[in-house]
Amino acid sequence: MRREVRLYNVIFPIWMLWTFPLAWLAVLPGNLLFDGLALFLSLTALGRADRRTRMRSLLLPFWGCGFLADFVGTAWMYLGLFLSELSGGWTPYLPLAHPAAFAWTLSAVAVSGVCIYFLDRAVLKGELDPLPQREQRIIALSMAAVTAPWTFFCVLS
Repeated sequence: MRREVRLYNVIFPIWMLWTFPLAWLAVLPGNLLFDGLALFLSLTALGRADRRTRMRSLLLPFWGCGFLADFVGTAWMYLGLFLSELSGGWTPYLPLAHPAAFAWTLSAVAVSGVCIYFLDRAVLKGELDPLPQREQRIIALSMAAVTAPWTFFCVLS
């Protein structure tokens, strides 16, 4: 008997490009708004007086880095789907149904978060007027923690 395979909701499913093209009209600006809010709050918490200028120079690169990191996390989730087919008993798209699925999904969020951290650090280091190292680490870490794809844990069946 063949087990049915379903692709559940993730923040950036590859198949969404051709299946639901109009969804991008909501996903892209929503993600930009969320990244902008996280960056604004990070700069505010650091007491940066130049946050408007920093927002203009950092928001779009951070947004792109976030999508790239989401691609990496999504690829990790697809690898989990492949491995679950081999081992059986769990699927990463039902993270609350099995401990292995929960661990795999958490690792996908962590992989994406680590990617966000290092990509954002690279953007911050490449600025013409770079921030101090401490502030670069704080901003990159806060962006990684807040904008990691936590919605991998959402299940829509």
